[in-house]
Amino acid sequence: LYVRADLFANRFHDFIESRVIADTSNVTFFTYDNVGRGFARGVDLEAVLRLGLVRVDAGWGALRAWDAATDLPLLGRPRANARLGVSAGTPGGLTGSITGVWTGRTPVAVDVNQELAERTGFLRVNARAAQTVLRGPGGEWRFELGVNNLFETRPQLWPGFTGRQLYTGLSWRAGRAV
Repeated sequence: LYVRADLFANRFHDFIESRVIADTSNVTFFTYDNVGRGFARGVDLEAVLRLGLVRVDAGWGALRAWDAATDLPLLGRPRANARLGVSAGTPGGLTGSITGVWTGRTPVAVDVNQELAERTGFLRVNARAAQTVLRGPGGEWRFELGVNNLFETRPQLWPGFTGRQLYTGLSWRAGRAV
C-alpha cells in the first residue's frame, strides 16, 4: 500500500491560451490570446493497494487555474479529475486492467459579456490486456490490446474524437524480467 499527495502552485507570464471563435456554420475555430499573468494551484492524491497479483489504484485531483487580470478561469483546464482502476496478472505473464476515468467540468469559452461556457464532466472506461511473449536477461517483450472509452461516451462540447478507440502494440521493457 502506498499513498501520495502532491500540492502545486504555478505562475504564468505572457501565457498563450487558445480560445474558441463562434461560427455560424457549426464548425469550431480556435484563435490564440495572450494572458499577461496567470496562476494554477491544485492538489493530486493517489493511493495504490497491491494484493498478490491484483492491484487497485485510485486518484483524485483538484485544480484552480485563472487569469490574474480578469479573475476568470484559464480555459481547457478541468477543475477536478478522478481515476479508479483494477488490474490483475498471472504468473504466465497475462495481465488485464479496467479503469474508470472522470474529467470534471471544464471551462471552454468566455463570451463578450464575460459569461463562462463549460463542457460537462466526462466519464469513460478503458480496458487493456497484455501478454508477455518473450522473456530474457535483457528484458521482456509484451503484446497489448486495449480499448479506450469502452462504452463510447460522447459528451457535448468536447473537442476532437471522443468515441471508442481500439489499439494494439508491442512493447519492450529493459532490465531483468521477473
